[in-house]
Amino acid sequence: MLDMRARLAEEQGISRASRALITFEALSRLCSWFAPLVNFSSGQPLLRFLLEKTTGLDRTCELPRFSRNKLKRHLKKNSPGSDHKVAYFVDTFASFSDPAIARALVSILEKSNIETVLPKQKGAGMPALAYGSLKRARRRAGYNIRQLVPAAKAGLPIIATEPTAAFCLKEAYRFLQDGEDAELVAENTYEAFQYLRRLNERGEFNIDFQKVNRKVAYHTPCHLKALQIGRPALEVLRLVPGLEIIEIDEGCCGMAGTFGLKKENRAVSLRIGKRLFAALKESGAELVASECSTCRLQIEEATGLKTVHPLLLLREAYGG
Repeated sequence: MLDMRARLAEEQGISRASRALITFEALSRLCSWFAPLVNFSSGQPLLRFLLEKTTGLDRTCELPRFSRNKLKRHLKKNSPGSDHKVAYFVDTFASFSDPAIARALVSILEKSNIETVLPKQKGAGMPALAYGSLKRARRRAGYNIRQLVPAAKAGLPIIATEPTAAFCLKEAYRFLQDGEDAELVAENTYEAFQYLRRLNERGEFNIDFQKVNRKVAYHTPCHLKALQIGRPALEVLRLVPGLEIIEIDEGCCGMAGTFGLKKENRAVSLRIGKRLFAALKESGAELVASECSTCRLQIEEATGLKTVHPLLLLREAYGG
């Protein structure tokens, strides 16, 4: 499959929209430095029209907002200095668009006396893989494996809050890079709620939660399903008193990673998610929770409902 995508990209070329998405991490990093200006500008119709014409990204789709990445500073100020540590693989959205996700993970782990360390890293590189830029994807996989393998060798769990990033570390990188290091990183990687569930099963998870009176609909991302680990977020969130969680199992939201951001795919993308959107709106929930950042963008635009990463609900349950 990977070789086929690479051959198609070589024979047919990579479209403007695909190139823009392949370089999304670099663009996000740049936009984060000028976040207030970029966030204001991205809502202007003329600029959205020009963006569509120059990149092929649909002018009507919900774009992420940007924020300065201050996670390293936060960790230096708030590190509990515990003997129990995890390595955090942050990925693009939690780095440059929604750093509250990263802060929530750090805060939640601190409640169980676990310190978060931040290895040097780059984004997982899924767009390069998805759009046939195989050489770029191999380079990215090799870089991240080299940076993460010391943590894996030291016995540190590697935690990903983005399901696509967890999928890359656990599955895709093993096909992009041969050798024991890729296997070791894969074996030590956990999706965030998978790790919290494991802590709870071992009796090591602080469940001193406050009551949270909310009705929340939950959507399972496709890449989380691909990991075949069940629905760990549902299991953990159901430990929170007062929190009513409704699983809406109506298939894909249609975003399919970044597929739905392209103008050529936009209408199809929304049709794919139509059944899910209707079920979410009919659920009576005040919030929609999903681990996938692009799923949340799609759902929020299509339904008008506010979306959150489930970690933010858990942080709220701790009184944070």
